[in-house]
Amino acid sequence: MGLFGKKNSGNSSRADLSYGDYKGFNQLYAILIAQIDGIIITFNDLFSVHFGYQLAEFDGNLPGIVQLGIVSKETYSAIYTSIQLSEAYSTELQIKTKRGEMATYKLKAAPLPDNKFLLVFDPVRKEKTIVEDANESNKLFMELINQMPDIICFKDGFGKWLLANTADLNLFQLKGVNYVGKTDADLAPFTHEVYRQAFLNCMETDEKCWNEKVISRGDEIIPTPAGEQIMFDVFKIPVFNADGSRKNLIVIGRDVTEHRKTENDLLLAKQKAEESDRLKSAFLATMSHELRTPLNAIIGFATLIFEEEDLSDIREFSRIINNNSNVLLNLIEDIFDISLIEAQQMQIEHHKFDIVKTANEVLEIFPHEIHILDKLDIDLRNLISEKEVFASGDVYRVKQILTNLISNALKFTIKGQVLLKMNNHPDHVEIEIEDTGIGIAPDKIDFIFQMFQQVEEGSKRKYGGAGLGLSISKQLAVFMGGDIKVKSELGKGSVFTLILPKSVKTE
Repeated sequence: MGLFGKKNSGNSSRADLSYGDYKGFNQLYAILIAQIDGIIITFNDLFSVHFGYQLAEFDGNLPGIVQLGIVSKETYSAIYTSIQLSEAYSTELQIKTKRGEMATYKLKAAPLPDNKFLLVFDPVRKEKTIVEDANESNKLFMELINQMPDIICFKDGFGKWLLANTADLNLFQLKGVNYVGKTDADLAPFTHEVYRQAFLNCMETDEKCWNEKVISRGDEIIPTPAGEQIMFDVFKIPVFNADGSRKNLIVIGRDVTEHRKTENDLLLAKQKAEESDRLKSAFLATMSHELRTPLNAIIGFATLIFEEEDLSDIREFSRIINNNSNVLLNLIEDIFDISLIEAQQMQIEHHKFDIVKTANEVLEIFPHEIHILDKLDIDLRNLISEKEVFASGDVYRVKQILTNLISNALKFTIKGQVLLKMNNHPDHVEIEIEDTGIGIAPDKIDFIFQMFQQVEEGSKRKYGGAGLGLSISKQLAVFMGGDIKVKSELGKGSVFTLILPKSVKTE
């Protein structure tokens, strides 16, 4: 309802008012218009909002401003006097609303034509006291820190808790506990036992921060009742009095578990990539040497054959060419096997076969191998006493593994013996290749089975080979449901054990 659009139907002299100077107040202040005798003519919507009165409830018979209780007789007399003199009047007064509430208003009265006057009511906002301001600021501060996901705790100079936010209380299961004035040690009995050690550790890092007198930062691992480990990036800020004594310690911690895991994964990926590059470089250097050696022999002696007329020399040259061709072929086969393994396309058969027979067939080729390796002083002996033992796997691949293991034993044994043994168990069988060779250092045991790895790297190595055989053999054994284990002592020899299951593996 507009201020100046209302007529009082009970009095024709209360005509429509159109005083433009006051229309701008209509949306800002409570406004009332009265006759000089104090009888109310009309009021605006904000007057209704402030004081609770509606024009409709008077049904055209509007009371006076004194009768309604808007102003006292004394105030009305002061207004009347000012209006008679055509002067404005202002004061501050307490007004009781229809709802019974008391409110303070600045009242301004101004004369209008036709013996009327205007009252403008401006509510006085109560100024907050220092205590109220402090309480409101504290409320806002608590609301802020309680909404933060980071744990926040304030302690005094003696380590007693003064304030902790919701995240901190929830983490340590202290919700509802009166923590004020208690140290970490005092609070430990009130929380889950998994946090007690964390509380004691926290007291130690608090003391360290106080002693160093600088802001500390570090990762702290907090266990949970569920068995998880949560990592927090913790800031500890010591605050001192003017005399240097301890005042407060502010502790802020952020959950960085996932962040640290991501960092660690990235670091491991970087290290793996760098190691892969290093190993590939070493592998290429080794392969360059291993390929050139047999190729040079093949090309060189093949050239000499055309110039040689002596039949015995031709046969020797042919033997050398044949041996180096086999070395080259084995190397190429190893590279193909690695490619199949890396591409996960290695095909392995699984069927029953006689492992004793297989081992004997492998040993049959080694007199010739011993001659090639010039290991005639090495005693290669078969100590397998069983006549027939069945295992499960791929016969071709088992022969490949045994050939590689025995060849390695001969290569790295300068004197002594290489023994072939068997341990027959109910569910699996073990073939042991024991030698009296150079042995392997403890820190290199797992190293020798890794792809592209060798105990010695580069082209200047005492013992030949591309270093692929053990890695391939290990993976082939695993594909067949078995494994290869090794025990070794540096300078005293090694025992490589091929383990094969007896039951046929099903894919």
